[in-house]
Amino acid sequence: MRRLVLTSLAATLVGITTLAFAQAERHVKADFTPFASNGIAGTVDLTEQPSRTQTAVRAQLKGLQPGAEYFISWYTNGSCTQEASVNLIGTFTANPAGIGMLRGSVNASLTQIGSVSVKLQSDQSLQACATIPQ
Repeated sequence: MRRLVLTSLAATLVGITTLAFAQAERHVKADFTPFASNGIAGTVDLTEQPSRTQTAVRAQLKGLQPGAEYFISWYTNGSCTQEASVNLIGTFTANPAGIGMLRGSVNASLTQIGSVSVKLQSDQSLQACATIPQ
């Protein structure tokens, strides 16, 4: 009887551990590569929520034009190549030191996000791209 109880307890613990790991958040960090040697640098952190249907995004950038407005979008491709629909994450304004930060979330799993871009709001020109490792 004691052996049966121990075997059942061990099986239950393995099941709980497997479920806990299956529901854990996934995190990826990528560096932005500047476009046309504009001096922009920074990182984007992506954290997929346990539901696998939403991903939190945090971008930090420097070398921006002070006071300029930017927007950040995501793509399914790995090169920030324009797609049929725009997947906007959000907009921000660079501070007087040329630093900007954005926090947002997207209704997509981490595996759906191939790259993240930073574009200048005034002319929508690509300023930097981060390829997301899968």
